[in-house]
Amino acid sequence: MVALGGSAGALQSFFDFFDAMSREETRTKMAYVVILHLSPDQESHLVELLRSRIDLPVAAVDDPTMIACGTIYVLPPDRTLDVADGALIPRQRATGSAHRPVDDIVRGLAREFGDRTTAIICSGTGSNGSTALGGVREAGGCVIAQAPDSAEFDEMPRRAIETGFVDMVLEPAQMVPALVRNATRLRDGKVVREAMPGDDATGQSGKAGASRVAESETTQVDPFERILRALQRQSTIDFRQYKIGTLFRRIDRRVHFLGLADWDAYAAYVETSEEEADLLLKDVLITVTSFFRDGRAWESLTEKVLKPLVARRSAERPIRIWTAGCATGEEAYSVAISIFELLHQTGSEAQVEIFATDASLAALARARSGRFPASAVAHLPENLVDRWFDRSGDCVQIRSVIRDVMIFAPQNLVQDPPFSRADLVICRNLLIYLKPEIQRRLVRLFHFALAEDGALFLGSAESVGETGDLFEALDKDARIWRRIGPTRHDLLDFPLIRELERRHGGASRTGPPGLPAARQRRLSDWVAATLADRYAPPAVVTDSEAVIVYYHGDMSQYLRPQVGEVTQNLMALAREGLAPYIRRALDGAARTGKPESVRTHTVLGSDEHLLLIEATPIAEAESRFVISFVEERPVRKTTPGDLPAEPLRGQELEEEVRLLRAELATTTWAAHQNLEETRAYSEEMTSINEELRAANEELETSKEELQSLNEELRTVNAQLRETVSELRERTADLDNLMRSTNVATLFLDADLAVRWFSPSLTELFRIRQEDVGRPVGHIVRSYEDPRLEDDCRRVLATLERCEGQVESAGHRTFLRRITPYRDANDRIAGVVVTFGEVTEIQDARRYAERIVETVPTPLLVLDTEFRVVSANPAFFRTFNAEPERTVNRLVYDLGDGQWNIPELRRLLNEVLPEDEAFQDFQVEHDFRTIGHRILLLSGRRLDHVQLILLAIEDITERRAFEAHQAILMGELGHRVKNALAVVQGLASQTARRSRSLEEFVDAFSGRLSAFSRAHNLLLSRDWRPGPLRETVQATLDAHSVEADRVSVDGPEVLLSSSQALALSLVLHELETNATKYGAFSNATGRAAVSWREQDNHVQLLWRESGGPAPEPAEREGFGSTLIRQLVAYQLRGEADLTLAPDGALCRISFPLTPPDGP
Repeated sequence: MVALGGSAGALQSFFDFFDAMSREETRTKMAYVVILHLSPDQESHLVELLRSRIDLPVAAVDDPTMIACGTIYVLPPDRTLDVADGALIPRQRATGSAHRPVDDIVRGLAREFGDRTTAIICSGTGSNGSTALGGVREAGGCVIAQAPDSAEFDEMPRRAIETGFVDMVLEPAQMVPALVRNATRLRDGKVVREAMPGDDATGQSGKAGASRVAESETTQVDPFERILRALQRQSTIDFRQYKIGTLFRRIDRRVHFLGLADWDAYAAYVETSEEEADLLLKDVLITVTSFFRDGRAWESLTEKVLKPLVARRSAERPIRIWTAGCATGEEAYSVAISIFELLHQTGSEAQVEIFATDASLAALARARSGRFPASAVAHLPENLVDRWFDRSGDCVQIRSVIRDVMIFAPQNLVQDPPFSRADLVICRNLLIYLKPEIQRRLVRLFHFALAEDGALFLGSAESVGETGDLFEALDKDARIWRRIGPTRHDLLDFPLIRELERRHGGASRTGPPGLPAARQRRLSDWVAATLADRYAPPAVVTDSEAVIVYYHGDMSQYLRPQVGEVTQNLMALAREGLAPYIRRALDGAARTGKPESVRTHTVLGSDEHLLLIEATPIAEAESRFVISFVEERPVRKTTPGDLPAEPLRGQELEEEVRLLRAELATTTWAAHQNLEETRAYSEEMTSINEELRAANEELETSKEELQSLNEELRTVNAQLRETVSELRERTADLDNLMRSTNVATLFLDADLAVRWFSPSLTELFRIRQEDVGRPVGHIVRSYEDPRLEDDCRRVLATLERCEGQVESAGHRTFLRRITPYRDANDRIAGVVVTFGEVTEIQDARRYAERIVETVPTPLLVLDTEFRVVSANPAFFRTFNAEPERTVNRLVYDLGDGQWNIPELRRLLNEVLPEDEAFQDFQVEHDFRTIGHRILLLSGRRLDHVQLILLAIEDITERRAFEAHQAILMGELGHRVKNALAVVQGLASQTARRSRSLEEFVDAFSGRLSAFSRAHNLLLSRDWRPGPLRETVQATLDAHSVEADRVSVDGPEVLLSSSQALALSLVLHELETNATKYGAFSNATGRAAVSWREQDNHVQLLWRESGGPAPEPAEREGFGSTLIRQLVAYQLRGEADLTLAPDGALCRISFPLTPPDGP
């Protein structure tokens, strides 16, 4: 199962990988999951692109899909995948959650497929995928990272490599052979899967494991031992206490990853390559852990151990916790967070000491830093993360209040002494990798390390075993035990491993090939014990003082117990007559350092034997001797009561006397020597005593000096603490200042390498804490700034500040300011680069510029020297100016000096410096290009930007309009007076001719309406001349006469306003008369209006027909009189009214342009 993950730049890496894989026949033996970290709303074409690269099925996982070999599965951008029962199950990405699909999917594949999982991390940004690699390593799978120098974006592979879980770092095309080798290894079963010796609970191997070892015993013994010794040289850790099966599997992985032929080749390689030894060491020392791993167990630990511990602990005695095998520190920090949460809740002031140890120095270095990927805490509650972690990009940092109580130290549990008086010992998922005997020893070690009623917290697959007298269960499911009973010093023997080596006689250098060294030692012990029991004579091991330290065989014929206190002295236990001979042999061996033997006769049982007593020094153990008793042959048979023959008895007595005299002489000489040595010792002790007295006096003096120095150190320490406290406050103040100002800041040294940066700089640079010390040019930027390094060097050279604007990818604008960095000695030690966001200012400026551009009033922006900075389009349009002849020139020089206006000079030089602004100063000036102009000038100082805004309003047309308006107002008054005079005349004439008020109202309202309609018509065309037809038609329409009863005919003739007004009243009278008495008074009458133009006169004819016959009037009516007067006085013409038999007939003639008409 191969998972390929990446983000930015990974597409090319995928292509290179599948291009190489397409040439491999084994490509159909694997299944592939391609995880490209894309935005959820971005459409992906990865399926189509991959289909063009390899002849394997490629499918997007939109529905639950069973995994099949020879298929490439592609993750949709808006999904993530669960893995269960051999199937990929897509699910929607949770809203608002951190999208880390590579981590999610790789973690699920490792759980499902175990050591058949291969995770490949390709080009990309961020740390997606790094968190799940530990799970792949723990499951025995393979992790490959793309070589950073071959990746377009190297952050993702670098983050993966930094975890320490990567097995190989290769270019995409090189990954394929390594992947094929690993797949072949798994398919052919070359991995040692069966239990190895010591893998099960009893330490014995099963038949399968034994047979596999036996089959390979001719080839793997020496390589395995050489590899273990190489590991021990690299780490000082003896891995013989680890389960052999675990070691075999880890070594076998490395052999096949490297493509080596066998273990001999790998042993030779690892002996010469420290890098490979380090990789194998990281593989064996599994440092996989996480925050609050197994949440249910941590809840039980908090409730049953930590809460009672915090409740009963006072400030005088600190809470002591030991985390053994802490790996990268997540569990150690987890218990610290739990403790501080409880301290915060209860208000307790108890002190906390947490000791975190591990054998891996690399893991400890990561743990000390307290820096983890943000994905490592993604499963924790948000408020918990905010309280105890600081966020920095896609990483989190444990806060200093937690780190201050942590003590990280290297420690090999089975070789180094433990901590003591611990209230809690945490050792999770370490014992499972060790042999059962070491597990039992470590459990006893933890009992020793714990204080009374202390607790032990183990992993989910670990137990304290059969130690009912040491621990009792607090929560078996959570693997939490409590110490019981007193401290058992008798159960401890440090160091543990050396005692095992002593028992097994050290590392075997010979033995059946192929067997592990520990097994060879046990076999040799069994052989030696069997031969010794069957053939070796009875013997004892003594020291130089003849004290027995070891028995071998049946010694009852040569030794007898003594009445009284128990003794192990060989001389006291020897049967009668044997002591002198034993002493002689022992002294001889001690003197010469070689075996010494003595023969004597003795009675053993019923026979008299010749006995050989031999003392042999032990070369490997100083002052140790083996005293053996060999019966050479029987001399004669004896019966009870028999006495030895006199001659023989005499010889024996003489020999015994000789031996006693020799022993007496030796003893006398030894006593003399001891006396001399005692005298010498006495003199030496006297001299030493004098020296000690002198030394004591010196020590007393030194003590006084140390006390004085201690007081000084206390004072200095108090000052340092105060200084450190002040520095912390200042640091906190500066941190808060940097966060509150939100100004991205970058400190560079004289070589332009990063010294420090503020958190907000990550918006502009892809920078991490690990980048401190790297040249700034090597760090990827998210904005375009090719002159950054050049500007920094110029500031270092000139010591002058440099400013400029840069724009980020999100169209955000920043003001980049570079200033010299001065150290405490006022020396230039680098530069400080700040980025202040001015996006809103720029937007406001662009907004203001757009407003200025759209303002119709000409505007000029001047600097303090009255040079034009900018002008709006209205200025160029109004004054016929060109931008290139305007901008950056003095305002007085514009238009070849046209703007050298004295009044403008006075305003700019005298008025504006005194007042902030001037408003609406009128200036008249003759311009060569546009003529005479009347201008209103308004100006304002913009002191904050050192600019002057000058507004120029051209009011020439306004002044002309105002003059014209005055004329119009006079004309209007004149017309109103005329209209009122007409109305007055109509009213008076109508009143004189009306017989009643109703008649007056009817007649006058009709005429006034006609007059009003005529005025409306004239107003609609602004009193300009209009067509005669329009006047006729408007008057006829007002009387609602059917269109087919009136005909209008005549050429286009324009009438002045006064002519139209008079003619409207005339037509109104004619139409009113026709309605009352003429053609329109019945249903059949008609009227025709026609006109023609002749000699600049209009001849208009009103003819009625079809109406009732007209009756002669006694006198002329007012309507006829009004018509004659209007034509005569208003139109300057003539009117002829006659009554024909068919109806009324009216002829009107008037000139087109009257003398006084408009």
